[in-house]
Amino acid sequence: MTTAIIAGLPRSVAKRVEALLRSDVSSGLVNKSPRTLRSGWEIQFFNSDNHEIGIHRRQVPYLANFVAEHGGGPVLGISTLAKLDRHYVRDAIRPYFRFLWLRNEMLSLISGMRDEFLMRLNHSLFSEEVWLERIKPKNTSSPLLLLEFCFVSSHPHSQLWNQALEYGDPERTVATEQAISEFTVAYEAIRKGFVDAHRTAATGQPARWIDLKQKLFDGNGARHGGAPFPRRWKYSFELPNGFHWDVTTADGSKFALLDSTGTLYNIPTGKHCNVDSHGYVI
Repeated sequence: MTTAIIAGLPRSVAKRVEALLRSDVSSGLVNKSPRTLRSGWEIQFFNSDNHEIGIHRRQVPYLANFVAEHGGGPVLGISTLAKLDRHYVRDAIRPYFRFLWLRNEMLSLISGMRDEFLMRLNHSLFSEEVWLERIKPKNTSSPLLLLEFCFVSSHPHSQLWNQALEYGDPERTVATEQAISEFTVAYEAIRKGFVDAHRTAATGQPARWIDLKQKLFDGNGARHGGAPFPRRWKYSFELPNGFHWDVTTADGSKFALLDSTGTLYNIPTGKHCNVDSHGYVI
C-alpha cells in the first residue's frame, strides 16, 4: 500500500474528504457511488493549522517530518493562499519529497460531487504511480542523486533534474494519459543519454559519474558524514545512512567546486571532497 498525503485542508474539511473516501461507511452518498479510491493507495492528511486552506511557511518543517514518517510521499497540496506562499512551500519541500499542488477546482467537488472528486484524485494517483515506477530513484545508482548545482552537463542532459520535478505538475500542464506517456518517453531518452554520456567504469571497478569538467563523482565509498534531515531524502528516496559523493578529478588534478550555498571550494591536487546529494560539502 502506497501512502499519498493531501496537505493544506483545515481539519473540518479533511474530515469530510476522509468520509467521502471511505466506501464502507453507512452513508447513502458513499455506498451508492460505484467509484472508489484507486487500488493500492491510502490517503493521510496534513492539515492547515487554522481555518485557511493551504500550508503556511511555519508548517514546512512539520510537513517534512510528517512525509518522512509516512514513507516519503507523494504530497498533494491544496491551497488558496498567495502564489508567493505556494511557491515557498513547493520549493522548500520538493528537493526532498515528491510534491504537487492540486488544482483548486477540487475544492468545489468535495460537497455533493464525490464521483468527479474521486475521478480527479484517482487520475492524480495514476500519474504518481508512473512517477514512482519510472522516475523515483530506486537505489544509489540513480543519476538524480547527483548534484545538479555541481555536476556540469550539457543540454538536454542538464534538464534531467528539472524534468523529474516538473513531471505531472497540474499548475503547468493537464496530465492526460497521453501527456504522461509522452513525458515518460522523453524523460527516459534524457536519462539514457545522461547515463551514456556521464557513467564511467574502469575494468573491475565500480561505476562512477564524470561531468564535462572531468570531475569524478564516486558514491561507492565508505558511508560516513551523513547529511542531516531532510537532506537524507531526495525525490522521495531515503538515502542510506552516511551516503555521500567523493568528488575528485579523472587525472587527480586540482579543481574547484561550487556548492549549493554558493561557496567555492578549491581542492588541491590529489585530494577529494565529500559532498552530499544536495550539494553540501560535508
